[in-house]
Amino acid sequence: MLKKLKNLTQVYLIDDQKAYFNEITERFENPLKYKVNTFTSVSSFIRHLESNPVLKTNLQIVFLSFNPDHNQTGDKPEVIEALQKIKKIIPFSEVFILSFKVSEELENTLITSGASGLIQKNENAVLRMTNKIKGMISEKNLEQKRKVSRISIKLLIYFVLLVVIITAIVYFIYPDYFSF
Repeated sequence: MLKKLKNLTQVYLIDDQKAYFNEITERFENPLKYKVNTFTSVSSFIRHLESNPVLKTNLQIVFLSFNPDHNQTGDKPEVIEALQKIKKIIPFSEVFILSFKVSEELENTLITSGASGLIQKNENAVLRMTNKIKGMISEKNLEQKRKVSRISIKLLIYFVLLVVIITAIVYFIYPDYFSF
């Protein structure tokens, strides 16, 4: 059971309107594989991250809702500041921005600031979010299998080299055993 907890996928939903909370929570309700955390504000999410340490072995997927129609008072939109805070606390996380419409300039800024992608809020948003989660899990599992495969191949090569070296040593010490 400890191994299952190590490979737990943490999904964080941050949306002030709670638009997709129920659907995503229902789709990923297996507590041995997924943990879905919902927040209505970035500040409550940041407080949660600061008070609960995050394991690097767990896959961290964050969906951050953003409404570009809100009046932005500073040079930097709030979503970019929130994204930078999240990436500072959990740099190995995958952060997806949920929004109705974003300008290309802001989209490029979000991607360069560390967002893994943008998902447009529409009737397909839950399906896209589900696909992103499952895709990230598949990528992580594939990477783990590749790592195990590389280790297995290295062990096989070391074993073959060891057998060759031992055979060469035995050949030089006891050449009579190798004569026909």
